[in-house]
Amino acid sequence: MPDVLSRQFRVDDLDPQAVAIAVPILQKYEAAALRVAANHNDPRNYPLPKGKKTPEALLATRFRKIATIRADVAGRAGDNALAMLSMPRPVARLQQSVNIGAMRGDNQSVNLLAAPSVAFGLPNMSRILDRHYQFLGMQHTSVGAAVTGRSVRFTLIRVACIDETNGFLGSEAGDDEIYITGTSIDESANTAKIPQRKIGDMSDGDVITLSPAWQVWSQAVGGGTEYPKHYATTLIMFEHDHDDLSDSAEALYRQIVEAVKKKLDELIKAGAEYYGVGAAAPLIQWLSHWVIDKLADYLLRVWGDDFFKPRVLELVIPSATALMQTESQVFHFKGPGEYAVRYRWSVVTNRQVNVG
Repeated sequence: MPDVLSRQFRVDDLDPQAVAIAVPILQKYEAAALRVAANHNDPRNYPLPKGKKTPEALLATRFRKIATIRADVAGRAGDNALAMLSMPRPVARLQQSVNIGAMRGDNQSVNLLAAPSVAFGLPNMSRILDRHYQFLGMQHTSVGAAVTGRSVRFTLIRVACIDETNGFLGSEAGDDEIYITGTSIDESANTAKIPQRKIGDMSDGDVITLSPAWQVWSQAVGGGTEYPKHYATTLIMFEHDHDDLSDSAEALYRQIVEAVKKKLDELIKAGAEYYGVGAAAPLIQWLSHWVIDKLADYLLRVWGDDFFKPRVLELVIPSATALMQTESQVFHFKGPGEYAVRYRWSVVTNRQVNVG
Protein backbone atom coordinates (compact mmCIF):
# COMPACT_ATOMS: atom_id res chain seq x y z
CA MET A 1 0.00 0.00 0.00
CA PRO A 2 1.23 3.56 -0.70
CA ASP A 3 2.24 6.01 1.98
CA VAL A 4 -0.01 8.71 3.40
CA LEU A 5 -0.95 11.18 0.67
CA SER A 6 -0.98 14.94 1.28
CA ARG A 7 -2.18 17.07 -1.61
CA GLN A 8 -4.19 20.06 -2.75
CA PHE A 9 -7.71 19.18 -3.85
CA ARG A 10 -8.21 19.44 -7.63
CA VAL A 11 -11.76 19.66 -8.96
CA ASP A 12 -10.70 18.30 -12.36
CA ASP A 13 -9.85 14.93 -10.79
CA LEU A 14 -13.49 14.12 -10.04
CA ASP A 15 -15.31 11.38 -11.95
CA PRO A 16 -18.03 12.68 -14.34
CA GLN A 17 -20.66 10.64 -12.47
CA ALA A 18 -19.62 12.30 -9.22
CA VAL A 19 -19.85 15.73 -10.85
CA ALA A 20 -23.35 14.87 -12.09
CA ILE A 21 -24.45 14.32 -8.49
CA ALA A 22 -23.11 17.72 -7.43
CA VAL A 23 -24.35 19.83 -10.36
CA PRO A 24 -27.95 20.34 -9.05
CA ILE A 25 -26.55 21.44 -5.68
CA LEU A 26 -24.24 23.95 -7.36
CA GLN A 27 -27.15 25.24 -9.47
CA LYS A 28 -29.13 25.89 -6.30
CA TYR A 29 -26.43 28.21 -4.99
CA GLU A 30 -25.84 29.82 -8.37
CA ALA A 31 -29.57 30.60 -8.52
CA ALA A 32 -29.42 32.03 -5.00
CA ALA A 33 -26.46 34.23 -5.99
CA LEU A 34 -28.39 35.54 -9.00
CA ARG A 35 -31.40 36.25 -6.83
CA VAL A 36 -29.33 38.18 -4.27
CA ALA A 37 -27.74 40.35 -6.96
CA ALA A 38 -31.07 40.90 -8.74
CA ASN A 39 -32.68 41.86 -5.41
CA HIS A 40 -30.09 44.61 -4.97
CA ASN A 41 -31.30 46.41 -8.11
CA ASP A 42 -34.92 45.23 -8.22
CA PRO A 43 -36.10 44.20 -4.72
CA ARG A 44 -39.80 44.37 -5.62
CA ASN A 45 -39.58 41.76 -8.36
CA TYR A 46 -36.84 39.68 -6.75
CA PRO A 47 -37.56 39.50 -3.00
CA LEU A 48 -35.31 37.34 -0.86
CA PRO A 49 -36.79 34.37 1.01
CA LYS A 50 -37.35 34.63 4.72
CA GLY A 51 -35.00 32.94 7.16
CA LYS A 52 -31.43 33.43 8.31
CA LYS A 53 -30.11 30.09 7.06
CA THR A 54 -31.27 30.10 3.44
CA PRO A 55 -28.56 30.13 0.75
CA GLU A 56 -29.74 33.62 -0.17
CA ALA A 57 -29.35 34.86 3.41
CA LEU A 58 -25.80 33.53 3.67
CA LEU A 59 -24.77 34.92 0.28
CA ALA A 60 -26.51 38.26 0.97
CA THR A 61 -24.18 38.79 3.95
CA ARG A 62 -21.26 38.89 1.53
CA PHE A 63 -23.12 40.95 -1.09
CA ARG A 64 -24.06 43.64 1.43
CA LYS A 65 -20.36 44.01 2.28
CA ILE A 66 -19.58 44.49 -1.41
CA ALA A 67 -22.36 47.11 -1.68
CA THR A 68 -21.00 49.00 1.33
CA ILE A 69 -17.42 49.09 0.09
CA ARG A 70 -17.94 49.22 -3.70
CA ALA A 71 -21.45 50.37 -4.62
CA ASP A 72 -20.44 50.45 -8.29
CA VAL A 73 -19.46 46.76 -8.25
CA ALA A 74 -22.72 45.79 -6.52
CA GLY A 75 -24.72 47.82 -9.04
CA ARG A 76 -23.01 46.14 -11.98
CA ALA A 77 -23.58 42.74 -10.39
CA GLY A 78 -27.29 43.55 -10.06
CA ASP A 79 -27.47 44.66 -13.69
CA ASN A 80 -25.60 41.51 -14.72
CA ALA A 81 -28.03 39.27 -12.79
CA LEU A 82 -31.11 40.99 -14.23
CA ALA A 83 -29.68 40.67 -17.74
CA MET A 84 -28.94 36.98 -17.24
CA LEU A 85 -32.45 36.34 -15.93
CA SER A 86 -34.02 38.12 -18.90
CA MET A 87 -32.01 36.46 -21.65
CA PRO A 88 -33.73 33.48 -23.33
CA ARG A 89 -30.82 31.03 -23.23
CA PRO A 90 -29.83 31.48 -19.58
CA VAL A 91 -33.50 31.43 -18.56
CA ALA A 92 -34.08 28.23 -20.52
CA ARG A 93 -31.01 26.67 -18.89
CA LEU A 94 -32.00 27.74 -15.39
CA GLN A 95 -35.63 26.69 -15.80
CA GLN A 96 -34.47 23.10 -16.08
CA SER A 97 -33.72 23.24 -12.38
CA VAL A 98 -35.01 26.57 -11.01
CA ASN A 99 -38.52 28.01 -10.90
CA ILE A 100 -37.80 31.51 -12.20
CA GLY A 101 -41.36 32.64 -11.59
CA ALA A 102 -41.10 31.58 -7.96
CA MET A 103 -37.76 33.38 -7.71
CA ARG A 104 -39.51 36.62 -8.63
CA GLY A 105 -42.24 36.46 -6.04
CA ASP A 106 -42.31 33.69 -3.46
CA ASN A 107 -40.81 33.59 0.02
CA GLN A 108 -39.22 30.15 -0.26
CA SER A 109 -35.64 29.33 -1.07
CA VAL A 110 -35.14 27.47 -4.36
CA ASN A 111 -34.90 23.71 -3.76
CA LEU A 112 -33.18 21.54 -6.35
CA LEU A 113 -32.75 18.46 -4.17
CA ALA A 114 -36.16 16.87 -4.57
CA ALA A 115 -35.46 14.45 -7.43
CA PRO A 116 -32.91 11.70 -6.73
CA SER A 117 -32.13 10.98 -10.40
CA VAL A 118 -29.18 12.56 -12.24
CA ALA A 119 -28.25 12.87 -15.91
CA PHE A 120 -26.40 9.51 -15.85
CA GLY A 121 -29.24 7.71 -14.08
CA LEU A 122 -28.64 6.34 -10.59
CA PRO A 123 -24.86 6.40 -10.07
CA ASN A 124 -22.82 3.42 -8.93
CA MET A 125 -21.05 5.16 -6.05
CA SER A 126 -18.85 2.14 -5.34
CA ARG A 127 -17.50 2.35 -8.88
CA ILE A 128 -16.93 6.10 -8.54
CA LEU A 129 -14.82 5.47 -5.43
CA ASP A 130 -12.89 2.62 -7.05
CA ARG A 131 -12.01 4.71 -10.11
CA HIS A 132 -10.80 7.60 -7.95
CA TYR A 133 -8.74 5.32 -5.71
CA GLN A 134 -7.20 3.72 -8.77
CA PHE A 135 -6.20 7.20 -9.93
CA LEU A 136 -4.58 7.80 -6.48
CA GLY A 137 -2.87 4.38 -6.52
CA MET A 138 -5.02 3.09 -3.64
CA GLN A 139 -7.68 0.46 -3.01
CA HIS A 140 -10.85 0.53 -0.92
CA THR A 141 -11.27 -1.92 1.93
CA SER A 142 -13.68 -2.24 4.84
CA VAL A 143 -11.61 -4.82 6.74
CA GLY A 144 -8.43 -2.88 7.52
CA ALA A 145 -7.01 -2.65 11.03
CA ALA A 146 -8.43 0.10 13.21
CA VAL A 147 -5.94 2.82 14.13
CA THR A 148 -5.64 3.38 17.88
CA GLY A 149 -3.65 5.93 19.84
CA ARG A 150 -2.98 8.23 16.87
CA SER A 151 -4.24 11.65 15.84
CA VAL A 152 -4.34 13.67 12.65
CA ARG A 153 -2.86 17.15 12.93
CA PHE A 154 -2.87 20.06 10.47
CA THR A 155 -0.29 22.82 11.02
CA LEU A 156 0.52 26.15 9.37
CA ILE A 157 4.20 27.07 9.48
CA ARG A 158 4.87 30.20 7.43
CA VAL A 159 3.07 32.86 5.37
CA ALA A 160 4.77 34.97 2.69
CA CYS A 161 3.31 38.01 0.92
CA ILE A 162 4.08 37.88 -2.79
CA ASP A 163 1.69 40.65 -3.87
CA GLU A 164 -0.36 42.62 -1.34
CA THR A 165 -3.95 43.60 -2.07
CA ASN A 166 -4.82 46.80 -3.91
CA GLY A 167 -6.12 49.54 -1.65
CA PHE A 168 -7.72 52.89 -2.38
CA LEU A 169 -7.86 53.69 -6.13
CA GLY A 170 -5.85 50.55 -6.85
CA SER A 171 -2.79 51.59 -4.83
CA GLU A 172 -0.89 49.31 -2.44
CA ALA A 173 -0.44 51.99 0.19
CA GLY A 174 -0.52 50.54 3.71
CA ASP A 175 -0.17 46.96 4.90
CA ASP A 176 -2.62 44.08 4.50
CA GLU A 177 -4.10 42.99 7.84
CA ILE A 178 -4.20 39.29 7.01
CA TYR A 179 -6.39 36.71 8.76
CA ILE A 180 -6.94 33.00 8.10
CA THR A 181 -9.96 30.90 9.08
CA GLY A 182 -11.71 27.85 7.66
CA THR A 183 -13.37 24.50 8.26
CA SER A 184 -12.13 20.97 8.87
CA ILE A 185 -13.84 17.75 7.80
CA ASP A 186 -12.91 14.30 9.11
CA GLU A 187 -13.09 10.69 7.94
CA SER A 188 -16.76 10.50 8.97
CA ALA A 189 -17.68 13.79 7.20
CA ASN A 190 -18.05 15.72 10.48
CA THR A 191 -17.21 19.40 10.10
CA ALA A 192 -15.75 21.88 12.58
CA LYS A 193 -15.03 25.60 12.36
CA ILE A 194 -11.44 26.80 12.48
CA PRO A 195 -11.40 30.00 14.58
CA GLN A 196 -9.96 32.96 12.69
CA ARG A 197 -6.43 34.02 13.52
CA LYS A 198 -4.56 37.17 12.63
CA ILE A 199 -1.39 36.30 10.77
CA GLY A 200 -0.03 39.84 10.76
CA ASP A 201 0.27 43.14 8.88
CA MET A 202 2.01 42.32 5.62
CA SER A 203 3.42 44.04 2.53
CA ASP A 204 5.17 42.75 -0.59
CA GLY A 205 8.10 40.50 0.35
CA ASP A 206 7.15 40.10 4.02
CA VAL A 207 7.48 36.62 5.52
CA ILE A 208 5.94 35.65 8.86
CA THR A 209 7.10 32.42 10.49
CA LEU A 210 4.52 31.27 13.02
CA SER A 211 6.39 30.49 16.23
CA PRO A 212 5.32 28.11 17.51
CA ALA A 213 3.72 26.70 14.38
CA TRP A 214 -0.07 27.11 14.41
CA GLN A 215 -1.70 23.75 15.14
CA VAL A 216 -4.88 24.55 13.25
CA TRP A 217 -6.72 21.40 14.30
CA SER A 218 -6.11 17.92 15.64
CA GLN A 219 -8.28 14.89 16.31
CA ALA A 220 -8.03 11.16 16.96
CA VAL A 221 -8.02 8.90 13.90
CA GLY A 222 -11.42 7.19 13.72
CA GLY A 223 -13.60 5.61 11.10
CA GLY A 224 -13.18 2.01 12.23
CA THR A 225 -11.79 -0.44 9.68
CA GLU A 226 -12.77 1.51 6.53
CA TYR A 227 -9.86 2.63 4.29
CA PRO A 228 -8.70 4.92 2.82
CA LYS A 229 -9.46 7.52 5.49
CA HIS A 230 -9.92 11.09 4.26
CA TYR A 231 -9.34 14.41 6.03
CA ALA A 232 -9.51 17.91 4.62
CA THR A 233 -8.93 21.49 5.67
CA THR A 234 -10.64 24.30 3.78
CA LEU A 235 -8.77 27.55 4.45
CA ILE A 236 -10.03 31.07 3.84
CA MET A 237 -7.74 34.12 3.82
CA PHE A 238 -9.12 37.63 4.10
CA GLU A 239 -7.89 41.18 4.50
CA HIS A 240 -9.62 42.42 7.64
CA ASP A 241 -10.44 45.99 6.58
CA HIS A 242 -12.82 45.06 3.78
CA ASP A 243 -13.11 41.30 3.39
CA ASP A 244 -14.13 39.56 6.65
CA LEU A 245 -16.39 36.76 5.43
CA SER A 246 -15.39 34.08 7.96
CA ASP A 247 -18.79 33.49 9.61
CA SER A 248 -20.89 33.48 6.45
CA ALA A 249 -18.36 31.37 4.50
CA GLU A 250 -18.13 28.78 7.27
CA ALA A 251 -21.94 28.58 7.54
CA LEU A 252 -22.21 28.28 3.76
CA TYR A 253 -19.65 25.46 3.69
CA ARG A 254 -21.49 23.51 6.40
CA GLN A 255 -24.78 23.99 4.58
CA ILE A 256 -23.30 22.64 1.34
CA VAL A 257 -21.91 19.60 3.17
CA GLU A 258 -25.37 18.89 4.58
CA ALA A 259 -26.92 19.32 1.10
CA VAL A 260 -24.46 16.78 -0.31
CA LYS A 261 -25.22 14.34 2.53
CA LYS A 262 -28.94 14.70 1.82
CA LYS A 263 -28.43 14.15 -1.90
CA LEU A 264 -26.38 10.98 -1.36
CA ASP A 265 -28.93 9.68 1.12
CA GLU A 266 -31.68 10.19 -1.46
CA LEU A 267 -29.66 8.36 -4.12
CA ILE A 268 -28.96 5.46 -1.77
CA LYS A 269 -32.65 5.18 -0.84
CA ALA A 270 -33.50 5.24 -4.55
CA GLY A 271 -31.26 2.21 -5.11
CA ALA A 272 -27.83 3.59 -6.01
CA GLU A 273 -25.06 1.08 -5.31
CA TYR A 274 -22.53 1.98 -2.63
CA TYR A 275 -20.09 0.28 -0.25
CA GLY A 276 -21.66 1.44 2.98
CA VAL A 277 -22.12 4.42 5.27
CA GLY A 278 -18.39 4.76 6.02
CA ALA A 279 -17.47 4.88 2.35
CA ALA A 280 -19.86 7.80 1.74
CA ALA A 281 -17.58 10.19 3.67
CA PRO A 282 -14.99 10.71 0.89
CA LEU A 283 -17.76 11.35 -1.63
CA ILE A 284 -19.26 13.94 0.72
CA GLN A 285 -15.84 15.63 0.98
CA TRP A 286 -15.11 15.62 -2.74
CA LEU A 287 -18.55 16.82 -3.84
CA SER A 288 -18.69 19.56 -1.18
CA HIS A 289 -15.27 20.83 -2.22
CA TRP A 290 -16.26 20.75 -5.90
CA VAL A 291 -19.39 22.83 -5.21
CA ILE A 292 -17.42 25.36 -3.11
CA ASP A 293 -14.76 25.72 -5.81
CA LYS A 294 -17.26 26.19 -8.65
CA LEU A 295 -19.44 28.56 -6.60
CA ALA A 296 -16.40 30.72 -5.84
CA ASP A 297 -15.67 30.90 -9.59
CA TYR A 298 -19.30 31.85 -10.21
CA LEU A 299 -19.27 34.68 -7.66
CA LEU A 300 -16.03 36.03 -9.08
CA ARG A 301 -17.49 35.98 -12.59
CA VAL A 302 -21.12 37.04 -12.07
CA TRP A 303 -20.84 39.35 -9.06
CA GLY A 304 -17.43 40.73 -10.00
CA ASP A 305 -16.41 39.92 -6.42
CA ASP A 306 -12.76 40.07 -5.46
CA PHE A 307 -11.67 37.68 -2.71
CA PHE A 308 -9.02 35.09 -2.02
CA LYS A 309 -10.35 31.81 -3.37
CA PRO A 310 -10.65 29.16 -0.61
CA ARG A 311 -8.06 26.39 -0.72
CA VAL A 312 -8.67 22.76 0.20
CA LEU A 313 -5.82 20.61 1.53
CA GLU A 314 -6.38 16.84 1.72
CA LEU A 315 -4.82 14.02 3.72
CA VAL A 316 -5.52 10.42 2.73
CA ILE A 317 -4.46 7.46 4.91
CA PRO A 318 -4.57 4.37 2.66
CA SER A 319 -4.07 1.73 5.36
CA ALA A 320 -3.15 1.18 9.00
CA THR A 321 0.39 0.19 7.97
CA ALA A 322 1.06 3.22 5.75
CA LEU A 323 4.03 5.43 6.57
CA MET A 324 2.60 8.25 8.68
CA GLN A 325 5.08 11.02 7.79
CA THR A 326 4.53 13.91 5.38
CA GLU A 327 6.87 16.71 4.32
CA SER A 328 5.78 20.32 4.61
CA GLN A 329 4.28 21.74 1.43
CA VAL A 330 3.30 25.12 -0.01
CA PHE A 331 0.07 26.38 -1.54
CA HIS A 332 -0.91 29.85 -2.78
CA PHE A 333 -3.89 32.06 -2.00
CA LYS A 334 -4.70 34.11 -5.11
CA GLY A 335 -7.27 36.87 -5.51
CA PRO A 336 -6.87 40.59 -4.83
CA GLY A 337 -3.25 39.74 -3.99
CA GLU A 338 -1.10 36.62 -3.66
CA TYR A 339 0.22 34.84 -0.56
CA ALA A 340 2.23 31.62 -0.19
CA VAL A 341 1.54 29.40 2.82
CA ARG A 342 3.67 26.52 4.09
CA TYR A 343 1.77 23.77 5.91
CA ARG A 344 2.15 20.20 7.12
CA TRP A 345 -0.15 17.25 7.78
CA SER A 346 0.98 14.85 10.52
CA VAL A 347 -0.31 11.57 11.92
CA VAL A 348 1.14 11.38 15.41
CA THR A 349 0.83 9.28 18.54
CA ASN A 350 -1.51 10.88 21.06
CA ARG A 351 1.32 11.83 23.39
CA GLN A 352 2.70 14.05 20.59
CA VAL A 353 -0.52 15.93 19.90
CA ASN A 354 0.28 18.92 22.10
CA VAL A 355 3.81 19.30 20.83
CA GLY A 356 4.20 22.45 18.63
